[in-house]
Amino acid sequence: MKSLLRILIIITLFQSCNKDSQNQYYVKYLIESTSSNPQQTKLKLIINITDEFGKSKEINHKTGGKWEVIIGPVKKGFNSKLSTKSIFEDPADPLMPYNAKMNLKIEVSLNNGPFISKKMDDSAEWRKNAEISHTIN
Repeated sequence: MKSLLRILIIITLFQSCNKDSQNQYYVKYLIESTSSNPQQTKLKLIINITDEFGKSKEINHKTGGKWEVIIGPVKKGFNSKLSTKSIFEDPADPLMPYNAKMNLKIEVSLNNGPFISKKMDDSAEWRKNAEISHTIN
């Protein structure tokens, strides 16, 4: 009887582990930003994300408005990271920091289900940079 119970426990554990390895997650990175000078066309965001291969990827985007991207599939344990900094593009000082309002969000979808918010930085402060991260567990 004990050996039958052990076999059932092992089978149950194997099946639950196998289900986890088959799960596919998708990560959505979102940023909403507002420039401290909306008339200024030289304001940019330098955005860094962790892509589906675990590599850091840099993206340039204008300050003001929304930006989003979906990556995946990724597996359980994936560490997603979203960071941004606001700069003023000036030939004399090409990476001069500049204030912007930046709201960052990481959402996760399991097996093509709806995206669920996992991490958010919804600050109303004017700032030069922001960063959030989330590990899928």
